[in-house]
Amino acid sequence: MDFFAVLYAIVGIAFLGAGVPQLRKLGRDQSGASSTLTSWALFTACSAITVGYAFTHTHDRLFIISAAVCTVASLLMLSIACVQRLQFVHQRNATRPNLYY
Repeated sequence: MDFFAVLYAIVGIAFLGAGVPQLRKLGRDQSGASSTLTSWALFTACSAITVGYAFTHTHDRLFIISAAVCTVASLLMLSIACVQRLQFVHQRNATRPNLYY
């Protein structure tokens, strides 16, 4: 079997494994601030694998474009999650007293 064919077969299981905990978190926290960076990174990697599979195996332009759009959306969500995490850490550190003055 080809490398991308094997990875593409695993993508569905990976999405299910990463997506179910995210859906549970979104159900509890409507803001989505509790979503993990690891899951968004996994979504992005799986989308990139789909693009690779579409490009090397199907040569279907519509499939390649839709997979690429999904990858860009995953990258955007990963970026937003990173920014939210950095803002949270910055706010948490701003409220702590600085003992090094």
